[in-house]
Amino acid sequence: MSTEARAVHFPADDWGGGVHPYRVGHRKLGMWLFIVSDSLTFSALLIGYAYLRASNVWPRRFRSTRVSSFRQS
Repeated sequence: MSTEARAVHFPADDWGGGVHPYRVGHRKLGMWLFIVSDSLTFSALLIGYAYLRASNVWPRRFRSTRVSSFRQS
């Protein structure tokens, strides 16, 4: 029994080193990645706000206490 690992096919050999490895330009791919990441971040903020708003841990106002540093005569 051999302890060597042999790969029959390397997936990196399919790409010939051209400009568009996934048939999409790098600018278009970068813009789509930005749009997806931005929408995921914004939706996470909205979901977090909705969860916090719907839960019972929303902060309440302080009781109003009158604090005065001057004495009125």
